[in-house]
Amino acid sequence: MPGGKTFRDLIDDYTIWINYDPKNNGNDWGWTVPTTNPKDLVITQFALRMGRWSTAATIVHELAHLNGVTGATHVAEHTVKACLMQSGAGPYNAGIIGQFIKRRDVAFG
Repeated sequence: MPGGKTFRDLIDDYTIWINYDPKNNGNDWGWTVPTTNPKDLVITQFALRMGRWSTAATIVHELAHLNGVTGATHVAEHTVKACLMQSGAGPYNAGIIGQFIKRRDVAFG
């Protein structure tokens, strides 16, 4: 990814903040604005309402944006798949149950 960080680098970065947005409109899962807020990602009420795996997938997706991935590509979506959090219906399927796999580190592509 453009930022050159691994998933572990981002998770271990205590300066990244996860913020809450009360939007519950069925369209907005989360967002970032890396150019002005490179250490902030936002999770919406809608993502939280969809369950823990959808919330986790949204965090992974938004971390990809903080690692330099623009919204003009599907690379952020592919990070969800690389972390084994994508069902056959897509990364934000409300029916996803998630998978646990023991790995020491996962690079974002």
